[in-house]
Amino acid sequence: MPRTGTPRLRLGVAARLTAGLVGLTVLTILAASVALYGTQAFRDGFDRIALSRFGQLVAMAHLTQQSHSVTSAGPRMVGATDRRDLEQQVANTRDLFRRFDAAAGNLVASGADPTVVAGLTAMRTHLQDSLNRLAALVADRQDADAALARAMDDLDRQAQDSRRVQSRLAEVITALTEINASQGDIVAIEAQVRNGDVIRRITDDMARAVNVMLRVPSVRYPGQLAPMLDEVRRLIARVRRDSQELPGAFADGYVALGNQLNAQAEGPASVFALRLRQIEVTEQVMAVLNASKEDLDRFIASVTRQYEALEADIAEERGDFTAFIANIFNGLFAIAAAAVTGAAVIFLFLRRRVIGRLTGLQHCMVANAEGQAVPIPADGHDEIADMGRAFGYFVGEVGRRETALRAAKDEAERAYAQLASANASIREGMRYAQRIQQSLLPDVDAHGGLLEDLAVAWQPLDAVGGDYYWIGAQDGRCIIAVMDCTGHGVPGAFMTAIVASALARILQDHAQDHAHDDPAGILATLNTLVRGALRQDRPEATSNDGLDAAIVVLDPAARRLSFAGANMPLLHDDGQALHLIKGDRHSLGYRESRPDFEFQRHDLDLTQGMRFYLMTDGVTDQIGGPTRRLFGRRRVQELLRAGAHLPMQAQVRQLLDALAEYRGEEPRRDDQTFIGFVPCLVPADGSAEARPADAVPA
Repeated sequence: MPRTGTPRLRLGVAARLTAGLVGLTVLTILAASVALYGTQAFRDGFDRIALSRFGQLVAMAHLTQQSHSVTSAGPRMVGATDRRDLEQQVANTRDLFRRFDAAAGNLVASGADPTVVAGLTAMRTHLQDSLNRLAALVADRQDADAALARAMDDLDRQAQDSRRVQSRLAEVITALTEINASQGDIVAIEAQVRNGDVIRRITDDMARAVNVMLRVPSVRYPGQLAPMLDEVRRLIARVRRDSQELPGAFADGYVALGNQLNAQAEGPASVFALRLRQIEVTEQVMAVLNASKEDLDRFIASVTRQYEALEADIAEERGDFTAFIANIFNGLFAIAAAAVTGAAVIFLFLRRRVIGRLTGLQHCMVANAEGQAVPIPADGHDEIADMGRAFGYFVGEVGRRETALRAAKDEAERAYAQLASANASIREGMRYAQRIQQSLLPDVDAHGGLLEDLAVAWQPLDAVGGDYYWIGAQDGRCIIAVMDCTGHGVPGAFMTAIVASALARILQDHAQDHAHDDPAGILATLNTLVRGALRQDRPEATSNDGLDAAIVVLDPAARRLSFAGANMPLLHDDGQALHLIKGDRHSLGYRESRPDFEFQRHDLDLTQGMRFYLMTDGVTDQIGGPTRRLFGRRRVQELLRAGAHLPMQAQVRQLLDALAEYRGEEPRRDDQTFIGFVPCLVPADGSAEARPADAVPA
C-alpha cells in the first residue's frame, strides 16, 4: 500500500479556513490535527490487526488442525491389520509431525511468542516418543498373533492326523475281531474288544484335550489359561497311561500322538505360552495407547488454550482500535459542532468538505466490508482523500487477488480438460498399438496339422509387450519361435515389430536353400539383422537393446526335432521324466553380441506322445509366496511333470492358475509367454487329426 510522508495541513484548506473565520483558527487546526492523527492511527491499527495478528491467528489455526490430525495416529496404529499397514501408518505419522513442525515454524515466523512455541514443541517430542513406543508394541502384537495362528494351524493338522490314525486303528481292530470270530477264538475276540474300549477312551481324551486347546485363542485373561493347561496335562497323562494297555504297535502309535499333542501344550512355542504372550502384549499396547491419548488430550488442550488466548488478544485489540477510531470521529464531530455554533459558514464548509466526506468514506467502508461494490471517493489532495485512497488500495488489492484466484481456477480447469483429452488419446493409441501387435502373431492353425496338441499363453504386462512368438509350417516342417525382447510396454512392442520383420525376412529369403531347417543358423542371422536394424553394429551406437530367443524346427517325417536357444531353454517330457536343454549364454542384437557367434544345435529323436515346452523368463521370475521369492524354474518343472497326463490347454491353464495363486496380491512384473506342444508323428493323410491351437487369453 502506498504511503505518504508525515501528514501535514494542506495550504488550500488552511487558507479557506483562515479567510472564513480567523477567530476559529484554533478549532480548525485542532480538527485537522485530529483527522491527521486518526488517519495514521487507522493505517497502523489496520496493518497490525489485518496483517500481523490475523497472520498469527491463521498460523495457530493451522497448528491446531495439525494437532487434531496427530490425535488419530495412535488408534490407526493399533488398528493396523498387518506389518505393511503398520509401516504405512508409521510413515503417515512421521508426515503428520513434519506438517506440525512446518506449522510451528509458520507460527514463529508470524511473530508469536517463542516460549509458547517452545512449550508446544517439547510436548510434541514427548508425544512422538509415545507413538514410537506404541508402534513397536503393535509390531510385537502382530508377531504374537501370527505365531499363535501358526500354532493353531499346527494343532488343527495334529487333530486331523489323530483322527486318521484313530480311524485306521479302528479298522485294524475290527478286521482282527472278524478274523478271530471266524476262527472261533473267544479269548482273542475279548482282547480286541478291550483294545477297542481303550482306544475309545484314548480317542475321547485326545479329542477333549484338542478342544480345550482350540479354545485358547478365545481366552481373555491370563488366569484362565492355567486351569486349561492343567486339564490338558491330565488328559495327556491318561492317554499315555491307557496306551500302555494296548499291544506294542498300537501303544507306540498313541504314545507318539500323545507326545505330539504335549509338544503343542508345553514349552515357549505352545498355544498356551503364545496366547499368554499375546494377552500381555495387548495389555501393554492398550496401556501405551491410553497414556498416548492422555498426552494427546493435554497437547490438544494446550494448543486450544493458546489459540483461544490469541483470539482473545485479537478481540481485545480490535475493541480498543474500534473505540479509538470512534473517539476520533466523535472528536471531529464535536469540533465541527463547536465551529458551527461560532459561524454558520464554517459549519457549512466543514459539513461539505470534512464531515460529509468522512461520513461518505465510512459508509463506503461499511458497504465494502458487507460485500457491496461501492465506489470509494478518493478525489482531492488532503488527508481524507489519503484515507480514501488507502482504503481503496486495500479493496482493490483484495479484488485483484480474487480475480487472480478465479483466473488460476479457470486455468487449472483448462489444464485438467487438456490432460483428460491427452489421456484419452494415449489410451486410444495403446488400443490401436495392441491391435497392430496382435496382428503380427500367427494364426492358431498356422502349424499346418504338424502338431497333435498345442496351447499358447501370450500375456503382455501392458496393452502391448516385448514378448513375441511365431508358429508356421514350411516344406513339411513346423517352425516354432519364442522371443523375449528388451523392455515391455511400448518400447518392447517396437522391438517385437523389428524382430517379427527380421524373422519373416529370414524365412522368406532362405525358403529355397532350406536354411530355415537349422535353428542355430536362424538365431545367427537374426542376431545380425537386429543389430543392423538398430544400428548397434557401429562403434558410435547409443542404444543397446536386444532379445533372448528359442527356435524349434520339427520334422515329423524324419521323426526329429532340432532346437537352438539364446539364453532360453527347451523343456521336454518323454513320458518318464522332464528334461531341460539349456540354450547358449548369448543374447541377440545387443552391441556386445558377437556377430560371428556359433549357436549350438540340439537334435532329438521323437517318440509318440513327447511333450515340449518353451517359455520366457516372465513365467519363472514372478514374485510371491510368504517370503516374496521368485517362482523359479523348479516349481514350473514340477507342475509340468505333475500335469503331463492332461491335454495341453488344461496343463497350461493349470500352470497359469498356480502362478496367479503364488503371486497373490503381488503385481505381475514382466510379459509372459508359454507354448506347449505335442508333435504329430502320424502322416497327415487323414489317419490322425491334429488339434487346433488353444490360445490362453491374456
